[in-house]
Amino acid sequence: TPSHPHYHIHPKWTLCLGAPKTGCRSRAITGELFLTDIGVPRQCWRRVGVKGWGMPWGSEFLVGLEYV
Repeated sequence: TPSHPHYHIHPKWTLCLGAPKTGCRSRAITGELFLTDIGVPRQCWRRVGVKGWGMPWGSEFLVGLEYV
């Protein structure tokens, strides 16, 4: 059965490309969660209706995220 614990992937890390994903809801599901910059321009975010999205890295290309 798919819900059997032996058939689930239990990652140590999860890498989100460009933006956090909706399925990343807890550390039990994702392990440590990271976000990386893939160069999506701000104009693209605005075009799809995402306002105020700013990447949190400054000079880094990979940041660790925390669940709150």
